[in-house]
Amino acid sequence: MDEFRIIQTLERLASIESVIEREEARDILRGDDMSTGANELRAQYKSEFDTAKSVLKAYAESLQPATLETMQQKFYFLTNSTELSDSAVIVSAVRCHLDVAWDGVGPWQR
Repeated sequence: MDEFRIIQTLERLASIESVIEREEARDILRGDDMSTGANELRAQYKSEFDTAKSVLKAYAESLQPATLETMQQKFYFLTNSTELSDSAVIVSAVRCHLDVAWDGVGPWQR
């Protein structure tokens, strides 16, 4: 599987997470402790999240058999080589998406 496609997928996730992060900030300003707007956006993007998870999991599976060290190197190469965001929150969210998608593939465990 092409790493360029994986990077594009991660960049799309970063874009979505940026929209959600802005909505969470608006929710806070409105005094909405339940993050209603942000939760609605997460629901709206569910199919894109699911598709991204499938793409990311297929990539991890294509690396097999791989050692944990090899997978960690790929993980950090992918998440550090993209212009994900200036926001640590978004970078963390994108890494979480990748971690969840890879969970249980080969030696990768969350």
